[in-house]
Order: sequence, then C-alpha cells, then structure tokens
Amino acid sequence: MKVTNSFLAIRKFIFGLVSLCFVIAVFSEMTYGMQVSLPGGQSIELDVPLTGEMKNRFGEGWSKASFIGKDRQRLQLFSEENLTEHGGIVFEDLDQRNISVSGNFFVLQVVRQGTLENAGEKPRVEGREYCPVVEATTGCIVTMQTGEICGGGWSSKGDRWIDASVDRTSEMTERTTSGADELWKEFLNSSVHLKLRDVITSNMGISNVMACDPLGDANRKSYLAIAGQLKIEKANSQAAYIESKLTESAVKSTQLNGERLGVSVDRAWLYDRPNVDAKTRMYLVRGDIVTVVESNNSGFTHVEYSEKSGHVLRKWIRTDCVKRVGVN
Repeated sequence: MKVTNSFLAIRKFIFGLVSLCFVIAVFSEMTYGMQVSLPGGQSIELDVPLTGEMKNRFGEGWSKASFIGKDRQRLQLFSEENLTEHGGIVFEDLDQRNISVSGNFFVLQVVRQGTLENAGEKPRVEGREYCPVVEATTGCIVTMQTGEICGGGWSSKGDRWIDASVDRTSEMTERTTSGADELWKEFLNSSVHLKLRDVITSNMGISNVMACDPLGDANRKSYLAIAGQLKIEKANSQAAYIESKLTESAVKSTQLNGERLGVSVDRAWLYDRPNVDAKTRMYLVRGDIVTVVESNNSGFTHVEYSEKSGHVLRKWIRTDCVKRVGVN
C-alpha cells in the first residue's frame, strides 16, 4: 500500500510538473513577441500569435505589429485592420534581411485574409500577400506592394530593391500614401460622393497618415478640418486620435518653443519636411546653435538658424542631432 501511494504521488508530481511547463510555454508564447531592432534605435515588434481556432482558420502568424520609436512611443501598424474571425491582417515572422542597407526602410511580410461566403457554398478563407515598406525613422508605411515584387530583396549596395535582377526601388520606396493637405483636397474636389474615412482607410489608417505627415504649422488647418468631417461621419475614434495629437503638440510646443539647442554631431542635415525623403543639400555642423520653432513626435524638430549674413533659415532637423545648450 505504501508503494502504491508513493507511485501515485510521483505520478501526480510528474503530471503537475508537465502541466506547469505547458502553462509556462503557453504563457510565454502569449506574452513575448518577436522584435527586430533597427539601426537608428527604433524597432518593429510582433505580438499576439495566432492560436487555436484562429490559427486553424488563418495559419501561422501574428495578429499585431507595432513600430517603437527612439522615444519608446509605440505606434500600432494597420490599426484599422485588426484580425477578427472574419479576416484582417496576418503578420509573418520578421527577417533581419528586410532592413535596407542604410537602415532607412524595413519591409514587412503580411497577408490580408478574408472569408468569402457564396450562396450554396461553404465559407472559405482567401488571402493575398503584401510587402509594405515602413520608414524606419517615423513608422510611416510608405507603400503597400503585392505580387512578384515582394519576392525581391535589398541590394548590398545602397537602398535598392532588386527583383529578378530588375531595380524596382522607386516602386517600393517612393511614397504613395497621402498627407493631410492632399487628403482634404481629394475629399473636397471629389466629383462622387466620397467618405473621408474610406480615403483614410486606404492610406492604412489615421495613425499612419499622421506618422507619414506629422502634425505641424503647415498642415494643422487640414487636420482640424479632417477631424471635423470624421465626426460628421461618426468616425469618432479617428477624430479623437487627431485631437489627441493636436493637444499633445500644443503642450509640447509651449514647452519647447524658443528653446536654444546645439548641434551635437559633425554634420546635421536639414529637411524641408519632417521626413527622410525631404532632405536638402544644406547641413549644420557641431556647435551651431538653433532655436526651436516646433517639436513633435516624428523624430524631427522644426528650427530656425541665423546665418552670418543675418538671413534666418527655417528648416527641420533630426531631433537626435541636437541637444540643449550646456548639456553634455
């Protein structure tokens, strides 16, 4: 009888240990995602892996992706295409090889899934593969390509996307998403009844629009108009997102406007807009002093620089290229 009890006790212990390991494994899969670090200090993170019925329906992958900036602020990618039982975006595993040589771009591999229902037929899931290109400094999704071009890869020399020996860089990296001014004009000038929220959705959502075209003096009026129209269309969450960024920008601008910053790198390039594709041929050097006009969460700061001639130059500069005067 003692032997039997000991044997049962050992069985219970082993069963409990196996169960605990299983729980830990499942918990780890649910808690920890996949992350790839970008050269500038940003990162892309995948989270919430598909499990159970969702995995059976849509296959392997992840249901959530985020861009994490240098300031550790998190931007959810494709936030308006969350995966449900009816379909949405499924993210495939990240690949370090999808970072461009300069570190300016990262290519995601995603599948847009949907459930097709035809009368008299069993519902079936169909998907199409895409290779969206993310700007590494801002998290902006600049293009959303599909088809054979997604089978290409970055050249080892420069930011060149090569598909079967053909250079298709422009298709991958030249922005096709619209900014606030362009979106608002498109809506106002449309000859057909157009819902602004649908135009925004085609640009991968309002969070992506604002990542690609950060709020500033030049586009503030358009964003205010867009928020107003979205409220009329009952797209309240999108309108609220814009309003939160307007409030955030106003507070930050009040805190930083007029502050003097010093250039902290040997060469700091100047930009016409807070985007890497708006780089000019002008730059400042270490020790030059600028005055903040406006700051936002785009990774760029709007500054004024007084030239020796007395001319005041107003441009954008990378935020990580300047620091407060007197701070080591």
